[in-house]
Amino acid sequence: MLIVTDIDECVLGWADGFHKWLLSVGYKIENNWRQCSSIEEWLLKNNPAVDIESLKDFSRDSDFGELSAIKKADVYIPLLHDMGHSFVAVSACGSNSRTFELRKKNLDNLFPNIFSDIICVGNGNEKHGPLKSLNG
Repeated sequence: MLIVTDIDECVLGWADGFHKWLLSVGYKIENNWRQCSSIEEWLLKNNPAVDIESLKDFSRDSDFGELSAIKKADVYIPLLHDMGHSFVAVSACGSNSRTFELRKKNLDNLFPNIFSDIICVGNGNEKHGPLKSLNG
């Protein structure tokens, strides 16, 4: 069975990584960021200085390639893979080569030889096209 999964906040802790990165580059961050339904909502409502360019900068920074696994993904994904399931990652993290390289490195380090394909589309873009191509 093929399992297609989003990566950010499903497999990797993107929000925590982004939050730490923002602090490391000098942003002053309110602690209410987890009360919003999405990181985009929090950015727009609470931190006008943090914008889409910050998201793009983070996705090209080496910290983006070192996100931690969340929700026991590091336990269950290898278990499902050992049971014969294959995995494809689809992420709207950005489609430039640096972002792809960092995303691939991160997944390969945490989940060696598990993801048969990693598909990255532009920041916040819809994933319908890649998903349709996977469906045949």
